Parts: sequence; structure tokens; C-alpha cells
Amino acid sequence: MTDEQRDEVLVQLHEDLQQTKHQLIDLKEQIIEADVSNYPIFVATEFPIDLGKKVLDKFENELHWHYNASHLEEFYAKKVVLNDKLAEFKKLYKEHTGALCLFVIHDEEGDFVFLNPKANRDEF
Repeated sequence: MTDEQRDEVLVQLHEDLQQTKHQLIDLKEQIIEADVSNYPIFVATEFPIDLGKKVLDKFENELHWHYNASHLEEFYAKKVVLNDKLAEFKKLYKEHTGALCLFVIHDEEGDFVFLNPKANRDEF
């Protein structure tokens, strides 16, 4: 992904987050409080995929992306996060405790992004 594409994706995610942050924060807290996982991950995709559980449809909610709720354990089981990267991911996740962790799939590439729901667009 080029820097220009990455910037465009981040702007779109930020715009979506302005509409959905309360719902995503609530879902993150529910996943943690229900002892499902200490590492909730939201999957943001251009097209529906089979990773996590669909929580927001981009067409129904007038968003740029579809959002699924998942967690590190599913990512590990499906080998999205490999064993040799597990400790590194957990450390990075804990460094961004107040942020929402998103796995963004764009043009068949995936990357983790941590977004602070209280941040302005210029603070990514």
C-alpha cells in the first residue's frame, strides 16, 4: 500500500469511527468483561469476510468499511498472528490500551492499526 493509499484509509477509518466509536468501545468492553479475550480486534474490510462476527455493515450504516468483532485468540487459531509474533503483538496491544485495535484488509493486504477514538484526524 502506498503512503497516499494508507493516508486515505486512515481518513476513512477516522470518519467511520466518528459514527461508530461508542458502539465499538462498548463491544470491546463486552469482549473483555465476558472473559472472551483481553485482546479484542475489529476487522475492517471492503468486502464481507469470514473472520470474526459481523457487527457493522458499511451499506446499512453508511460507512466506508464493514466491521467484524474478533480477538487475538481467533487470529492465532487462524494463523493470522503466528506463534513467534504473539508476545510482540500482546506487548504492542498493551501499549495502546485506550485505542481500538483494527485489522484493516485493503487490496488483499492486511495490517493492524491502533486508533484512539478520542483523537483528531491529525493525531493518527
